[in-house]
Amino acid sequence: MIKKSLIIVFCYLMLGIIFSCENWCSHVKYYDFNEAEINLNKNNLNKSDSLFFRIEPIDLYFLADNIQKTQLFETAYAFKCDNGYGGMKYEVIKIEITSDSDFNDQFLTNTLLNDLVTVKKGNISNKFDHIKLNDVDLSEIIWSELYIVDHPTISKEHIFSIKLFKSDGVVISIQSEKIIWQ
Repeated sequence: MIKKSLIIVFCYLMLGIIFSCENWCSHVKYYDFNEAEINLNKNNLNKSDSLFFRIEPIDLYFLADNIQKTQLFETAYAFKCDNGYGGMKYEVIKIEITSDSDFNDQFLTNTLLNDLVTVKKGNISNKFDHIKLNDVDLSEIIWSELYIVDHPTISKEHIFSIKLFKSDGVVISIQSEKIIWQ
């Protein structure tokens, strides 16, 4: 009798775990951040150099789905969860890049520089395409390589400011180090 009871309890627990597999990592499905930094390839550029940089989150944290269920087995944890596998919880919906100095006659101090920026994106052929920032899905902008190929013609020293507008209304403002073109 005890053996049958133990077998039934064991089977019940195993079925519960099997059917809750999809929820094992739901507590870390998305990632989010409220601070970021700009990582530059270098801040002293020669005439032949292009500026490339990444926007990287600081203090990344992980979030669950919006829908919370309370069931016994949904608190079970997998042996290893792929944190953030669902992408950003609150995606970047707009980006503004400006400089504290005149870049050229068309892009003066605090003018939006988005038209100068391209994003390096991988394609199916394992090659990379350079796509204009305004043509890229901004939800993929974090950790992507961003390029400014043009060189400034007016001021040679710049500090770039980037504002990331997220879908939850949060605006993250970051600044680069001083960049000098030779």
